[in-house]
Amino acid sequence: MMQCCFSGALFLEAKRGSTFQFTEQGQDPIEFDHHDLANGDPVESLIPDEGKTNVCKPTKWNRGGYDVIFVTAGSGKKLALRLGQVTKSMSHSLKLQYFAEVVSFLKNAGYIIESMEIAFIVPRQLISDFRVLPSKVFGRGLLSHADLPLTLGKSKWAKGKEEELVTVYGVDLMLMGYHKQT
Repeated sequence: MMQCCFSGALFLEAKRGSTFQFTEQGQDPIEFDHHDLANGDPVESLIPDEGKTNVCKPTKWNRGGYDVIFVTAGSGKKLALRLGQVTKSMSHSLKLQYFAEVVSFLKNAGYIIESMEIAFIVPRQLISDFRVLPSKVFGRGLLSHADLPLTLGKSKWAKGKEEELVTVYGVDLMLMGYHKQT
């Protein structure tokens, strides 16, 4: 998949050309402290109205195993989660304990997690070669109770298969204003 960003909104473009809009145009991310999740602080500020999506990001970039969380509210207290990790590397570790903390935090607040996607956002030219190495997956099995999005064709985060179940999106860094330093 490929990702493009326009006017402050985050769009994802599938390889086949279909487009998914994650956020409402111009929406500012909701910042939170990772320690707030671990300490069970109130969650209401992260949860959008039914049918809407909030973009949430940790206040400190080097906390946890993710850089952004997309929370989409369904009916009742049902949520779909997309957690993203941005990297310019060809490979990355997958520290599942941080993702499990988010799920646990929301479940303890009374929410039902309908699906959870873990995505790596990489430069477009790395999309085909990017890998999560099996030796760099930590906390195997911590998400085995969590459902995958139906679009991924499987139902659960299978223990021992986590590195195969992540989604990889590519971003065109030049379109986003990033220029390699010489």
